[in-house]
Amino acid sequence: MRILSGKLGVGAITDFSGFPLTYYSAHTHTFLSPSALMECISSGECLSEKEVNPDVLKEYFNRGRPGKLWDTMIPGVYRVPPHSLAYLNEQTKRLVVKPWFKGRQVSNWAIRHLITQENKVAYLDALRSKVTGELFDLVGSGEHIACFCSGGIDSLFLLAVLLTIQDSKPKVYVVDYEDVERPLTDHMLKLVDEMGLPHRHLEYDTDALDEITEKTVGLLYRPPVCFGSVILLHAISRVRERHIIFGHGGDELFGPLDSEVKELFRILLGRPSPYVRMFLSQLPFYIEELKFVGDLNGKHVTFPYISLPIHMLSYPLVYSRITKSTLGKYLSRAFPFLGNIVSKTLSLGKRGLHVDDYLRHEWNTDYIHLRRRLYEVWRDAHGM
Repeated sequence: MRILSGKLGVGAITDFSGFPLTYYSAHTHTFLSPSALMECISSGECLSEKEVNPDVLKEYFNRGRPGKLWDTMIPGVYRVPPHSLAYLNEQTKRLVVKPWFKGRQVSNWAIRHLITQENKVAYLDALRSKVTGELFDLVGSGEHIACFCSGGIDSLFLLAVLLTIQDSKPKVYVVDYEDVERPLTDHMLKLVDEMGLPHRHLEYDTDALDEITEKTVGLLYRPPVCFGSVILLHAISRVRERHIIFGHGGDELFGPLDSEVKELFRILLGRPSPYVRMFLSQLPFYIEELKFVGDLNGKHVTFPYISLPIHMLSYPLVYSRITKSTLGKYLSRAFPFLGNIVSKTLSLGKRGLHVDDYLRHEWNTDYIHLRRRLYEVWRDAHGM
């Protein structure tokens, strides 16, 4: 946590992606780290009535979003939102939250730097530079790096950048499910073999999901967003490396549909939002879970695509409709050592089911019942 003390009172500040994760308890009038929050819950200080916020619970069941960016499922406990300064007014004992960066600043910058069809390469050069900057300090520490790769073109981009700035090769982790068809995963395993990269194949049996969920959800202060999240949370505990890189945010940057572009700009330009399409999805909660469990396990979890420099470039990206196909062509030119790997990756697209889609069909149920199942296991784990 970054705790501040000044004329306004005691406060905390978060960066653009909402890290370091910081929570505020109205019960104790203190700011809490993830580990301190879990101690508060286990002691009964934050969850003495063994009841959750009913409004947040309803939104979780219906939309898979456990609250707003600042609300939590625990009554009287709030998350300090991304890019915010939060402080406790000593006189009124009220929490005051102010954004230190507003969306209008991003939109004005984007309007002045709109990327046209003619200079998309210049934009992608800038994106490569920003991602390199995000990773340079991390890999410069000399410690071993773990990189989770799905096999898509956006994770391939991160891997290519890593290989150009790090002497020792990153270890690639590939998550797979025994019963679920995932062509991209098979492709990724062949790819890292061809490139001679150290890697580990983490395979999960969907029949053992209940057992894995029981082991994992007790680490969280709220139920997880989905079963796919549970798998990754468990996978973090199997990683030996201290630094872990995830490619979350790539789909939101490179995958907006043409029909959504105008609506996206109408909604977000001028709004103080820390994300573009991400703000409207489950992604902020998804990455919070990974960061939360990473902190508890002593891991440093990084999301290069979710940062202020990348966000400022994302407006012209959406406007100029730079797609994963465009990114693939750029990768082939910018990283010749990838050879025909890029074309193979693009040809696979997004085929294969997400594990929650598989479970929905296998168990003949819907997403609401899947979330209810996660919620019940979470309640049992906390003795509620």
